[in-house]
Amino acid sequence: MYNNRYNFNVRTICLLQNKKQFRYYPGTGFHIKALTVILPDIGKVKLAIVKNGYNASIENTRFIITYMLDTPAQTIVKKYLCRWDIEAFFRDIKQYLNFEKVQARDPKKLEGYFFAMFVSFIFIQILQVQNNLNTVGETVNFLQDFVQVKVNNAVYIINITSTQLNSKQVNDVTNPVATTIWDKLSA
Repeated sequence: MYNNRYNFNVRTICLLQNKKQFRYYPGTGFHIKALTVILPDIGKVKLAIVKNGYNASIENTRFIITYMLDTPAQTIVKKYLCRWDIEAFFRDIKQYLNFEKVQARDPKKLEGYFFAMFVSFIFIQILQVQNNLNTVGETVNFLQDFVQVKVNNAVYIINITSTQLNSKQVNDVTNPVATTIWDKLSA
């Protein structure tokens, strides 16, 4: 319900707004107009209309509905943009770290598994930055190119796709990234 008397959908409410009523927020990069509306069976909520450009079409407009009635429009959009990072995090740990395949039922075990996934994800992001990689997928592929080989009780970490064919001898064989490949050794 708009203006306490009109039942409109969010697109119609957006079209009723004058372009000059939208304020540009440099912190978000969007033009935003926030209104208090009433949703049936829910009550008062804040509707933030977010345009990607001053003359943005309805297709380039997003609508955010929140209970945070006293929160400024810019803060609502910033919180929403942070939410995307959370969604991408869960997508990545499911896709690349097999989080969805966990079979633990005990909440403490699930908490421990999630902690391990979180630490692994941070490790992957550090490697991503250090190696100028663009995505988590590229970083995981980068890690999969490393192998651990043991020859005459010396352990070597080798990047099998590197054109430099360098190896690094290590004394600690507990490297969680590397895998031992006895069958791929050649004379």
